Amino acid sequence: MSVDSQAAKPRPYNSRLPIVSGLLVAGLVALFLVWDWNWFKPLVERRASAALGRPVTLQRFNIVMGREPLLIAQGIRIANPANGFPHGSSLATIEFLRVRLDADALWHRKLRLPLIEVTQVDGDLLTDSEGKPNWKLLLPPPGTKPDLLTLELGRLAIHDSKLRLRDPSLKADFTVRFKTLPGKDGAEDSLVASFDGRYNGQALEGYFKGGSLLGLRDPARPYPVDARLDNGATQLKLKGSVERPLSFGGAHLMLSGTGPDMAALFPLTGIPFPQTPPYRVDGQLSYAAESLQLRNINGTVGGSDLAGRVDINLRGEKPSLKGELSSRLVNLGDLAGFIGAKPTGAPETAAEVERDRVLPDTPIDVPKLKAANIDIVYRAAQIRGNKTPLDELSAHVLLHDGRYSFQPLEFKVGKGEISTTLSLDANGSEPRLESDTRFKQVDSGQLLESASLQGGGVVGGRIALKSSGHTVAQMMGRGNGEVQLFMQGGDLSALLVSLAGLDLGHTVVSLLGLPSRTDLRCLVTDFGLSDGLLSSRLVLADTHLSNLRVDGTLNLKDEALDFRMKSEAKRFSIGSLNAPILLRGTLKNPSVRPDLGRLGAKAGLAAVAGTLLTPLGALLPTIQLGLGKDNDCEAMIAGVQQNAAAKVQLPPKQGRK
Repeated sequence: MSVDSQAAKPRPYNSRLPIVSGLLVAGLVALFLVWDWNWFKPLVERRASAALGRPVTLQRFNIVMGREPLLIAQGIRIANPANGFPHGSSLATIEFLRVRLDADALWHRKLRLPLIEVTQVDGDLLTDSEGKPNWKLLLPPPGTKPDLLTLELGRLAIHDSKLRLRDPSLKADFTVRFKTLPGKDGAEDSLVASFDGRYNGQALEGYFKGGSLLGLRDPARPYPVDARLDNGATQLKLKGSVERPLSFGGAHLMLSGTGPDMAALFPLTGIPFPQTPPYRVDGQLSYAAESLQLRNINGTVGGSDLAGRVDINLRGEKPSLKGELSSRLVNLGDLAGFIGAKPTGAPETAAEVERDRVLPDTPIDVPKLKAANIDIVYRAAQIRGNKTPLDELSAHVLLHDGRYSFQPLEFKVGKGEISTTLSLDANGSEPRLESDTRFKQVDSGQLLESASLQGGGVVGGRIALKSSGHTVAQMMGRGNGEVQLFMQGGDLSALLVSLAGLDLGHTVVSLLGLPSRTDLRCLVTDFGLSDGLLSSRLVLADTHLSNLRVDGTLNLKDEALDFRMKSEAKRFSIGSLNAPILLRGTLKNPSVRPDLGRLGAKAGLAAVAGTLLTPLGALLPTIQLGLGKDNDCEAMIAGVQQNAAAKVQLPPKQGRK
């Protein structure tokens, strides 16, 4: 047989081929009839769990096929971390998740999702016993793996969702309810949210309205923001736009804030503001290069106006605030919080009312002093009290790594000035205080009248203090230093009534036998402070009719008073035989009574010239620095010196023959 004849022979027929083909078609039909995309649920769960770093489970998974397949996940549960949280607890659940996929875009290496729709997100954000949050996911850092596909998102819709946040360290427990609203006439959806609950132990509520969630990813499009937050009586409003909000690239917002006390802003801002009276502040808030700028500040704090600018640098471990603030007219009482005192009108707590002490015993908040760095220059063109305007004020306030200081605090009163340098270092085992206040030719009449008091003249002198402690009361009870204050002119009787209080002051004036108006030539006070005990080295008031001597102590540990005051008439008369008076009790509850066992007087200043001459002479340079030369106190000292010399030169009296 030839080769050609063998090639032309037909192949044998395979009778099994139709059977196999039929079975294959039947299998495909059966698979199509029973196919369930939920078979892929374990695979989806594993991939999601690996991506988030914690277990993720689904109740159902399905795909609706089409040109743009719809992926549907139902009953999604994202678990809490295994350690530190109750077993079986959840970070969040999602009732439905629908994702539409553009299959054609995959051929162009694009992952295009025209629609992402979530329904009933229910999140429970909380911290464990060590303060670690459950919402910190173990996501891979950006750039860990190169993206194989370019992601393009279309519409993101959210329905009836909420998040609850609980954090004991912040005294926070509040719920945020959020959703998207469809845009009108083809506009994008907008995100709206409301929240209520408690933050910092106070009621919290507010709202937020922003642009499209997908607009957050567009760096070329500012994201609109309209928000209000009420935390207790503090209210903050923001309106404007944010650039690249996911990376906080910039902001241009109008800020408005009102509240009863700026100190309440610390939990919200991390800035340790001092205690203030009620305030209202507006300004333009912007953000660039990790720094917030508040410009064109316009507002009021108590009865004082406020303007200026502030920059807050967020790059370091703690925020750093630097700025320049000014007031055209300021009330002194509104600034009391800067030195740790209560501002004017601040209500006293029940505990403060019941205390039998005057010096504050509230602990110094050391963590607050270390929470931020502050450098503020403040100027006030005019200071006013209740009645009489005073003069300009300037202060440089510094807080750096727990060291608080005035460098310096100065204000002018008439032709004089008061200057204070103060430092409080909170870095040791307990805060350390050092202060030095100097008075130069201060018209105290203006100071007293601004506080509805009377009796002032020209004041000079110095107050120096060094101490340590956790409260003002403790610092004063341990303090060392001195008080040297001098005054010429004024009304001594009115001064005693003002400084000692109405009823007590009138009692002092009456027992000392002083007239209702007593013109003061010179007042010299020299106290030493040692371990909290303020002792009079010399206290002398010289008037045209009499002299007043004061001796004694004030124990600042228990605020106990122990002073003896004696008025000595310059011209002897029966009416001048006043008994010394004793000032006892405490600063809060002083008492005055005559010392009847010490009735009697020596006439005139010359009688005590020998005991006064040495301390008065030593004080003369300080008196001249504070009051200026050719003052009445200088003349009084000259008179003492002359009387002392005359007393020495007088021959002894001869007895009668």
